[in-house]
Parts: sequence; structure tokens; C-alpha cells
Amino acid sequence: MSNCKDVVKPELGPGTLCVDNGFRLKRDDFSFANYGRSPRADDNLTAQTLIDLFGYDTVCTPGPATECVVRPSAVQLIELWNTALAGGRCEGLATLSTRLHMSLDEPQQFSGNANRTSELSSRDPDVSGAVVYWWATQLIDEVKRTASDSRLKSPLQLVDELIKGLYNKLGYTLGLYFETQGHTVTPFAVTQRDDFFVIHAYDNNFPGKRREILVSKYTDTWTYLGASTGIDGSPVDWTGEKGSFELTSMSSRQGPFTCPFCRKPNEDTPTVISLASRDAQQPGFLRVTSRKGVAEMTPTGFTSTIDDATFSVSKGAGGLATLTLPASVVDFDIEVTRRSADVPSGDVVMTIDKPGFARLQLAGNLATHAWDETALPVMSARKANVTILAPLLHSISVSIARNGTLARKQLDPAEEFHISRISNQSVTISVKGIAEDVTASLPIFAPDTSEHVDIALKDNELVLTTSSPTSVRARKPRAANFIPRERETPRSSTTSTTVASIEISEPD
Repeated sequence: MSNCKDVVKPELGPGTLCVDNGFRLKRDDFSFANYGRSPRADDNLTAQTLIDLFGYDTVCTPGPATECVVRPSAVQLIELWNTALAGGRCEGLATLSTRLHMSLDEPQQFSGNANRTSELSSRDPDVSGAVVYWWATQLIDEVKRTASDSRLKSPLQLVDELIKGLYNKLGYTLGLYFETQGHTVTPFAVTQRDDFFVIHAYDNNFPGKRREILVSKYTDTWTYLGASTGIDGSPVDWTGEKGSFELTSMSSRQGPFTCPFCRKPNEDTPTVISLASRDAQQPGFLRVTSRKGVAEMTPTGFTSTIDDATFSVSKGAGGLATLTLPASVVDFDIEVTRRSADVPSGDVVMTIDKPGFARLQLAGNLATHAWDETALPVMSARKANVTILAPLLHSISVSIARNGTLARKQLDPAEEFHISRISNQSVTISVKGIAEDVTASLPIFAPDTSEHVDIALKDNELVLTTSSPTSVRARKPRAANFIPRERETPRSSTTSTTVASIEISEPD
């Protein structure tokens, strides 16, 4: 393996050194542990986060630069991504700690009193904002593409790439996947020990502690002992092979970034179904049934008999699971399941982006049965219409984003909601109540101008209440790569955000 020498570093445990980039715990890591969604709204993903990522015009309707009327699809995205954030911010913490170590950012940019990463506080709004910004980059096409390309390589190939990259002062985050979970750590050294290469990492779940990921020289598999904690509090070991191990370079996160909610779907566009759980300990799972097969997410992983269907999962416990269906799959049913019949219903947010249709979002206790049981689907999609059926014992919320219109309906238990496409500017909705004779329908027009429409069923008739959306405070997008505002960088007059790249050959 490239660069490995017969040098011993006692602080890295037994073995001989391959590479060490100088990252040190209790100096270059954060002193606080990974955490999920904050009770303080501004510490989570906001409209400003999206403005910083994609620009004002992408996120907001035309208006004063100091205010933002958030576009309907962006409203849904904020709800979806913030739900996924409940599973943890590991990707953001790993990325920002790497950037600070590489001097792409400086601690003083966040706090004038800080000289090292470990002195920064999660209560600092610039710190929490930067962590959320970098967490969100994992969900953007440019970064997803780099990460997925790396998963085509074996663990040993990625070890070789990591050694060469760290030696040449490149920065990486290391992603690991096990069953339906993902996690991100900061790798800083590699050693050889017996039959293994040992990746030494800062794991933001365990601040101040050096963690080890073992990669077998002979089986080309990886093991991370005590990677997570089970529901009963016991440590869980993660293991995997090619496809569950990834490297993401800092250079892939430089932007500009492609907006994930701005696509103009046509008949050849795939359907994208995204599911995020509010409670990482009680996540929801996904089952999609079509004439061409079944794609399913269970507590132990992902399976599919639908040709060209793909699953992906964000890093974090119970994070964002995404199923992409090929355009040929037009008719399908969706069930949301939970771990077992003995746990509460899974409270989730699910977004369905179906080509040529309005973007839909469902939220609530949708997981009415265990993953190994069969029940009525929560949604049935056909070429030009969709039917949503609320669970028997739970109310759920539905939103429809089309052009400038965001239409919302709170479905009562067992209430049925039907949406039919008429044109790009309108859909027809109908609601069927619990009583067989209660059905009402009417069209909803979706002009480009911004408006919110609340839908209610009153006296067996549908009533639409239209209002203008409320604006939120907005600022100019930050400079590229989340440079904090109005803080000088005292140690250097210039800060480079460009990472040099080298050509890395695969090992023999």
C-alpha cells in the first residue's frame, strides 16, 4: 500500500504508520457531541440556509432582497430536511472540522476568542448555521455524485486513495453505511496492524476519543466496533464491504450547487420518494409495490425487484431515505411501516415528486403496521391521479406544491383525498369522508403568483381559504462555502477555498 513505512506512532496504538495529516483530538475536533434538531428554530435548516446554498431567486419569489416569500417546493424541502436533521448532524460536523483543520475556515471567523476548533460552541449561531449548511451538502447532486462514485470502489481501494490524499494534504469525510443507517467521521491517519489497515478518525458522536475503523487486507471488508448504540443501550458493531464505504472530498463541496427542487419534470423523469423520521429511535420504513415489482426498506436494509430502482440514505440515525423509480413505473402503491407492532406508529414526513404532477408531501403517523405485515397503502399513484388514505386512527397533513401555489389539507382519520391532474395550471381535488355519502370535489388553480390555499370539508362541501404567504427575513447569500459574515480572519489576509487535486491510480 502506498506510503506505508516501518514507523511507529504510539499515540495511534500498535502498528506502523502509513499517513498522518496532523489532526489531533481535543484541539481539532468539536468539544460537543453530535446532536439532532434543535428547539431553537434558527439553529436548524432555514430559508436562509437554502438561500446561501442556491441563491435568493431560486428560493424566494421576486421581492425585496431583505425579505423572502419562500417558494412552495422550498417550503416542503425545509420541512423534509429538518425532519431528517433529527437523526444527527454528523456530516456537517465532520465537514466543518476538516475545513477548519485545512485552514479553509478559521476558528476566529466564528468566535474572536477561539484559537482552535475545540473552543467553538454549538450555541454560536454562526457555528450551528455552518454545521447545518455543510450537513445539507450531502443531499445535493454534485456531492451525492462524488460520494456514490466512491462507493463503486472497494474498501482497500479507498484506503489507498485516503492515504495518498491525506499525504497530499487533501481533505475528506468518510461515510459508512450499515443496514438503513449512515454515519460520517473525519479520517486523519492510517496505520497497518497485523492483517488490517486501521483508519483513525474523529467521530463526532464521541468527541475527544480516537476511533478506529479496521479494513481487512484479505477479505476487503471493513469493521467499526461500537459504531452506534442499540435501543437497549448496548454497542452495535458495523461491518460492510464495497458499496457501504465512501470518501467525499472537500473539493466536491465547493459549489455552485444544483437546486434539488427546481427540476421541470417531464414524462421521462423518474419518480422520487423521500422519507424522513421525526424520531430516530422509532423510524418509519418504506414499501412501494408496482406492476414491475416491489422496492422495500426494512430495519435490515433495502431490497428491490423493480429494474433500475435505487435506494439511498443520508447519514444519521433515521435520516432521509430516498427511493428513485424509473419513469416506466407509472402506477404504484406506497406503504409506510414501522419496526414492529410493539412500538408506536412512526411519525414521518414523506415527499413524492412524480413526473408531470404536483409535488406532494404527507406528514404524520403514517406507519400503521410493522414492516413484515401487509395493510392498506397510504398512497396509490396512477398516471394522472393520486389517492391518499389517512390511517384509521390518525390524522395526517397533506400539502400540494404546484407553480406558486401551496395547497394544504388536514385529513381526518380514514378520510380519503383524491387529486387529479388537469393541466400545468390546475388540479381537481376530491375528499371522501368516513361516511360513504360524503364526497366533494372542486378544482384548484395553481398560477405562478404566490398563494397558500387551505382546504377544508365543511357540511359536505369543500371550502378553500386563500391567503398570501408570510415573508421571512432574508440576507444576501453568503460567500461561497459558508464564509461567516462580518468577522475578519486575523491570521491570514486570504483564505483559499480551492483544494488542489491529484490523479490517483488504483492499487495493484
